[in-house]
Amino acid sequence: MNLGTQRRKRWQRLSLGKLESREDQLLRQQKFSNTLSRSCIILAFILLVEFLVLEGWLRTPALRGLGLQTAALVLMVALVNVLGWIGLMQIFPQAIDAVASFHRLVGILVAYMLLAKFVFLFGFPHLLAPMPLLAITATLMYSKHLAVYLVAGFSLFTGFMSAVDLIPPPAGDAAAAPFFLPLDVPLTLALLLGGIGAVIATGRIRAQSQPITIGFFAGLLHVVVVSVCNLLAGRALEGLDAGEPFWRLPLVFDSLCGLANGFICGVAVTCLLPTLEYLFDVVTERRLRELADLSNELLRTFALRAPGSFTHAQNVAYLASEAAVAIGADALLTRVGAYYHDIGKLYKPEYFVENLSPGSPNPHDRLSPEMSRLVITSHVKDGLAIAEEENLPPKVAAMIPMHHGTTVIQYFYLRAKSQAEAGGREDLDIELYRYPGPKPTFKEAAILMLADLVEATSRTVAEPTPPRLKDMIHSGILKRLQDGELDDSEITMRELSRIEESFLRTLSTQIFHGRIPYPKTKETMPKVPAPQSR
Repeated sequence: MNLGTQRRKRWQRLSLGKLESREDQLLRQQKFSNTLSRSCIILAFILLVEFLVLEGWLRTPALRGLGLQTAALVLMVALVNVLGWIGLMQIFPQAIDAVASFHRLVGILVAYMLLAKFVFLFGFPHLLAPMPLLAITATLMYSKHLAVYLVAGFSLFTGFMSAVDLIPPPAGDAAAAPFFLPLDVPLTLALLLGGIGAVIATGRIRAQSQPITIGFFAGLLHVVVVSVCNLLAGRALEGLDAGEPFWRLPLVFDSLCGLANGFICGVAVTCLLPTLEYLFDVVTERRLRELADLSNELLRTFALRAPGSFTHAQNVAYLASEAAVAIGADALLTRVGAYYHDIGKLYKPEYFVENLSPGSPNPHDRLSPEMSRLVITSHVKDGLAIAEEENLPPKVAAMIPMHHGTTVIQYFYLRAKSQAEAGGREDLDIELYRYPGPKPTFKEAAILMLADLVEATSRTVAEPTPPRLKDMIHSGILKRLQDGELDDSEITMRELSRIEESFLRTLSTQIFHGRIPYPKTKETMPKVPAPQSR
């Protein structure tokens, strides 16, 4: 028994009248271990920031003897750090709950601080601190709210690091440095507003080069802020009388640096975007649009080998994307998930009825229900294997098993039950005929599950009139709801009602739309004479 278990009395390990199980003990110990390691990493990060800020302070001769001021700066940086992490844990717990997500966040922050320190140590203009890079990356990898939070905090840290270079030289042999605020206010404001501007401009990345435009926008905000600060300080044209070149004037030079910073960060994000998508398992609109291109090799092969399944996937995509728009979900993600949800049928297309020609023999007639079950369920496993080979985004890959959830393969279960009853057996386990799951855990996957069911069922409606389609849609959604397949998807009853209305509208107008019958006639229509050349 380990130390963590020994410290807990027997009654403390009771849970609803039962002793804490071994699994619960292991989970509790793992949680404690994760919390401890996370605390150690945060402490190491705080010490790193303290070192990066104080390094410039301690190597400045004018400040070496200022013990109280140094202690005050240490306290200030530590206070911002500690309160920042506490706020992060309380306001954005989803960013640090998962171990991998927490480590990636710390990696991003450490990379920014080291890059900023590199800029300062090697004498580059301080306006080249890569705040737009942090803002765009945090927005893409996490959220806009978290990105603004990080931009605000790390603008302060950058201002603390930069303040040392603002110290005026001591007069004569004076040992004490004149009073100054240990914060570069113009730089802090420029990075703060430029970073917030980059966060606002970073929406969906539709093209590989879009981050350059975002960076340029952040650079323009830098220009505005530093220009205003220079004008307020009365140093906009400082050096003009002394014959300084025009580009070296504070107003012009700072503006060029701010513009260059945004542009460089935009180019950096553009170059790193595929790597960031891979490392952070993030789905950008650029990547989704690539996957939604029906001319890509995988989908073209799918269309050739399993044409019926491919047509089904297209119809499901129409249904699901329109329903996603109706409830405010991600329509593009839903559409891409629909294109790939049955991609595993590419391997054994002849075992799925939608790929059989009319009158063709059904191969399942020669198989037992148990063997048919294995063949049918294998398309999920095959689909996941293809998703791994093609590096499909995690959410798209997750929709492959989730669109079936833990539903029963009804046809083959009833067939096996009938055979068992005919043989005098009544012990057939229905669990053997369930898909392995998991159930949908996000709204887009739930929409896909319902769209897949509705599209498949609609093919069995003899006369697909709107009233019949409405009854079919309502009963299908109600069945999935009663089976508990939507319990983990956080989808509401109001949203289900809107999804039902969207399905009916799409089926009636796009898939089963009416046509005017052409009259049959034996009369030969006259040909249109060809235009005579002059």
